[in-house]
Amino acid sequence: MILPDTTSSWPFKSLESLNIDAFKPVLAIAEKLDVFLIGCGERMKPLNRDLHSELLDLGLIVETMGTGSACRSYNVLVTEGRSVAAALIEI
Repeated sequence: MILPDTTSSWPFKSLESLNIDAFKPVLAIAEKLDVFLIGCGERMKPLNRDLHSELLDLGLIVETMGTGSACRSYNVLVTEGRSVAAALIEI
């Protein structure tokens, strides 16, 4: 997980293994972020609809995409001066 001021291990290996607890570190700073990117492996997969809605209700804008795309998007957004965080699932 890459937050604006720290990087840490994110022990999740698939979107299906995620629950609201997986997002505690990023939810703590949600009001400071423009977007939170999830790199979900080799290909883009949608986040569970209920979990996505819950995160939106808590103020976190989440975008899922392939991990390579998430890395590239993260770099572009940071270069633009946007406040962005990301969590990456291995390819």
